[in-house]
Amino acid sequence: MRLNHHAYRFLLTAFVLVPSLAIAQDTATEQTAAEVNLAVKPEVQTAAWAQSWWMPRHEEKLEALKAQKKVGLLMIGDSITHGWENKNGKAIWDRYYAPRDAFNIGFSGDRTENVLWRFENGELDGISPELAIVMIGTNNAGHRKEKPEHTAAGIKAIVEQLRERLPQTRVLLLAIFPRGKDANDPLRQLNDATNKIIAKLADNRHVFFLDISDAFLEEDGTLPRSIMPDLLHPNAEGYRIWAEAMEPVICRMIGWVSGIKWPEPKVVDPGPAGEPVPAPSDAIVLFDGKDLSAFKGGDRWIVEDGVATCRGGGITSKQAFGDCQLHIEWAAPAEVKGSGQGRGNSGVYMMGKYELQILDSYENETYHDGQAGSLYKQHPPLVNACRKPGEWQTYDIVFSAPVFEDGEVVKPATMTVLHNGILIQDHFELLGATAWHEAPKYTPHGPEAPFHIQDHGNPVRFRNIWIRELTPYGPVEEGEE
Repeated sequence: MRLNHHAYRFLLTAFVLVPSLAIAQDTATEQTAAEVNLAVKPEVQTAAWAQSWWMPRHEEKLEALKAQKKVGLLMIGDSITHGWENKNGKAIWDRYYAPRDAFNIGFSGDRTENVLWRFENGELDGISPELAIVMIGTNNAGHRKEKPEHTAAGIKAIVEQLRERLPQTRVLLLAIFPRGKDANDPLRQLNDATNKIIAKLADNRHVFFLDISDAFLEEDGTLPRSIMPDLLHPNAEGYRIWAEAMEPVICRMIGWVSGIKWPEPKVVDPGPAGEPVPAPSDAIVLFDGKDLSAFKGGDRWIVEDGVATCRGGGITSKQAFGDCQLHIEWAAPAEVKGSGQGRGNSGVYMMGKYELQILDSYENETYHDGQAGSLYKQHPPLVNACRKPGEWQTYDIVFSAPVFEDGEVVKPATMTVLHNGILIQDHFELLGATAWHEAPKYTPHGPEAPFHIQDHGNPVRFRNIWIRELTPYGPVEEGEE
C-alpha cells in the first residue's frame, strides 16, 4: 500500500452556499424517480433489515448525548463509521477518540437522507463539538446507483446543516472510501466522481476535505481483502490505518498540542550506516542478535539473522533501570508504506513512561514534536538526522531519572540523545510522562523501572541493544576511599 502525503490536502476552494437541488412536487407525476434527488430529502431508514434496531439506536443515541457531559469530536456516517463500536474498531476508538470525548452517530445502511433525518430529530441538539468528521455516501451508490451529482448534493446538505446547527464546530469531510476490487469497479467509480464534487465544499476555515483513499490501496489501485475483507468494510487493520491517516490532521485541528510553533528541524546527512557499535566492557547486553530473553514479550517478535522485528505488541526489559546510557540500533521498513505517523513508527519509553520517538522521518512530513528523535509532543529534535528507509540508525540515550519527594517532582527527568552520532536532544528536562492526548505530567514512581520498546503496528527492526547503568560521580571526601 502507499500513502501519498499529497492526499492529505486541505483544498483551497471556497465554501459556497447555494440552494439545495429542487425536490420534485407531488403533483409532478410524470417525473421519474431517477430524476428526483432523494439524497437531499430527510427520510427515516426504511430498509426491512434495519427496522428492529435503527430507531431504537437513534433513541439510545439521544439519551446517550444527554448523559455525556461533553462531546469533543463527533463521528457521522454509515456502517463504516458504525463499525468503530464493534470488535474491529473498538480498541482503536478507545485509543484515539475516547480521550477526546468522541461520540459516534454512524448507522449501518444509512444514506445521506437518513443522516439529514437524524439531524432534524435531535442528534445535533445540545452539543458543540470542536470537530465533526463526516464520511457518507457509499450507500447512495450501492443501494440505488445514485448519480454523483445527487449524492454530492446530499453531502452538501449535511455540511450545511452542520454549519447552521453547530456554528462553532469545524467539519472534516472525508472522501468516500474506495470499494470494490479495483478502479474498474462501477460503484467505486461513482464514489470517485462524487469525491471530486464534494472536495469543492472545503473553505479551509470551517470545512476541510481529506482524501485518505491511497492509505487503503495497493500501488495498482487494488483494494486488499487483508484490510477490507468484503471490499467495503474495514477490519481492525483497516480501522488502524484510518485512524493513523487522520491523526496528523486531527492533531492540527483539535488534538493536544503544546501551543508552541516549532520551526522545522534542519536536515543533516549523518553519513552512511556502519557496523553495529561494540558494547563497552561495563555494558549489559540486552540483545546481541540471538534472542530477546532479556525482554518480557520478546517471544512474540521475530528474530532472524541477528535482527528482531516488531510483531504482536511491545517488549519491556525484565531488568529495571534508573540513570543510564542506552544504545539501540533500529531501521524503518525499506518498503515505504504510509506517511506521517503511519510510517516506521515505534518508540523507546524510558522507565516505561518517557518516550523518545522512533519514526521514518526521511522525507516524511509530520508534526515536528512527533518526528524521529523527538521527545514526543514535548520537544522536536534539534536536527533531522534520519537515514533512508531500511538503513540502520543508532540512538544513544543518556537518561537521568526524576526524583520525587512527598509526591512532588523535585528533579525532572532529563534526556540527552545522539541520533546517528549527531546531538539531537541536549539535556532536555522532560515535562512529565508521555501522553498523546493530554499535557505531559509527572506521577510519582520509584528510582528504577524497566524501559519499553513500542510496537506501533509497523515492522520496525532492531539490533544491538545494550545499556550502561550510571552512578553519581564526584570528589572523594576526606576519610573515604
